[in-house]
Amino acid sequence: LNNQSQFYQTILQTFKNKPFNIILSVGKNTDIDTLGAIPENIMVRHYVPQLEVLEQADVFITHCGMNSTNEALYFNVPLVMLPVGSDQPMVADRVEELGAGIQLDLQTVTGEDLMNAVATVLNDATYRNNMKQIAHSFREAGGYKAGVDAILQFAKKVEQNIQVES
Repeated sequence: LNNQSQFYQTILQTFKNKPFNIILSVGKNTDIDTLGAIPENIMVRHYVPQLEVLEQADVFITHCGMNSTNEALYFNVPLVMLPVGSDQPMVADRVEELGAGIQLDLQTVTGEDLMNAVATVLNDATYRNNMKQIAHSFREAGGYKAGVDAILQFAKKVEQNIQVES
């Protein structure tokens, strides 16, 4: 997922000297030195503390993995999504359906596409309002304790059904 040198170059060129502070996390397998000159407004790192970054971010450009997506939704950060594989296209479809982000195609995305998507989720209040509703629902869901309770209740029902059938 992190071996995307061409995409990283698109990010660097698109947002170079623009009024954005960009943090680009490239994973351990990318040699940052091969990316060339890094613009002053862009920080490139192998890893970043994602939760701490999302607490302050205005937009999240992501491959739309479930954990990253849930974290962005929780912190009320609209998404620009470029799903790569597995469940990511389904996750991106649902986020887009909920009006919390814009989905792009990693294989065909241009710098103009990225800039337009970022500008849209930043400037169209619909995205921010939809994110607030989703973040609120996450906070009201009860957290891990409610999840554990739901699993235990389900397991109890299954056990009771097995006993009735026996």
